[in-house]
Amino acid sequence: SGDIVRELLSIGFEKRVSIIGEMGKIWVEEKASGKYEELIMRLSKATGYSRKNVELDLDFVEKVFDPFSIKVMFEKGLIGGYKSIDGPLPIGDDEFIWNKPIGSVFIIAPGNSVIPTLLPTVVSLVSSNFTILRPSITNYEVIRCIFSLLKRLIETGFEDALKLSRALLITYIGHSSSLMEYILAKSSISVVNYWGGEPGRSSIINFVLRNPYKPKVIVNGPLTGLAIIDGKMVNASIARDMAREMIIYDQQLCSSPTFVIFIGSFEEARSFAKMIGEELNKLGGNFPVDFGEDKLYRLLVNRKMLELEGKYVLYSINPNNPWTIAIDVFKGDVNVSKEVDFYSRRRFIEMIVVEDMNKIKLVFNKLLEFLIKMGLDGFQTISTLLRREDMDNVLKMLLDYRIYRFIPLGESLLRTPLEPFDGEFLPRYFTYPLYIRSNRLLNKFKDLM
Repeated sequence: SGDIVRELLSIGFEKRVSIIGEMGKIWVEEKASGKYEELIMRLSKATGYSRKNVELDLDFVEKVFDPFSIKVMFEKGLIGGYKSIDGPLPIGDDEFIWNKPIGSVFIIAPGNSVIPTLLPTVVSLVSSNFTILRPSITNYEVIRCIFSLLKRLIETGFEDALKLSRALLITYIGHSSSLMEYILAKSSISVVNYWGGEPGRSSIINFVLRNPYKPKVIVNGPLTGLAIIDGKMVNASIARDMAREMIIYDQQLCSSPTFVIFIGSFEEARSFAKMIGEELNKLGGNFPVDFGEDKLYRLLVNRKMLELEGKYVLYSINPNNPWTIAIDVFKGDVNVSKEVDFYSRRRFIEMIVVEDMNKIKLVFNKLLEFLIKMGLDGFQTISTLLRREDMDNVLKMLLDYRIYRFIPLGESLLRTPLEPFDGEFLPRYFTYPLYIRSNRLLNKFKDLM
């Protein structure tokens, strides 16, 4: 990989970013022309997402490939910014930093969206690393299709696109294959970036621990979202925001709220849930899904069990828009439905009603315990509808917990280039800072010697 890294560095950061940007332009043009219609249909069937959700996901490809966003990500994510990628940059008197490429990167990507697959891959390539990308079997076809645009640039004579293409290998490798074991346990790979939970995570880490080259392991584990809502502030517009959070990506993103802590009375919560239901009926009709008979039957059984547990349950009888809202009043314990596994919680939300702010931390603890038992790492995103002073109190209340985002309700999907990713800036995954000092410091410390 050393020759490839040097070859990429010779292009320069600006040129590498511009090549990625050209890919984005071609993608937008070809998608608008209808070229990928059959691909979209196959992806919808494979993921279980509605066609419109798939189209939305693929619209975001342009944002990932946007040169300005990439530059901002590196500028704010690294000491020295993006100008420190291609060589030493002064950061003080006679002191320099060079954020060097880590070398070789193996990305084991998730399957619920193309964006978390593209993001680390683009960042790794722009950082000048040789990159092996293992997409999920679900996304394999679309990821290969997107990066095949590099070949299109090469054929049109776009300068240096060939060098970037030589630095990327896309392959599907089974978790139990001998090649997977070789890469993880024996190869001189520098970084392994794994997206997912158990049992894959433990398997990956155990292999890497045996590797004599001691690669760095970065795990982006499964997370979910939580909404905290002041019942005095809700209205039809807020209900529409909440419905959108449930429909877009069917709550399968790590940021999507799957639980609500509602501050108010049961009557206020029920009234708000009915408003959400009305909006779900409107919006969900534009995002029809096909759950299949088996999943729909299990959902019906789960709804009945929720009612037997004493929860108030609102739901849709439309099989192509099968949303569910369950409401429970907090009485010292959180009775979360254990029958609904997390990856089946699509258009499904549980609302816990508390009478005042003081109960939030207790409910949060109970929910966190449930998430861990279900195999999740915790809450990534807290979406809030609170007064400013209450927001400050919640931030202090949840200070002890590893939460990565506090954002306004309705915006869990939206990210800016300034945001870290699960607590870290992506460029730091695939670079390391080389510190250089050009002059001796000893003369400045004579009194200490």
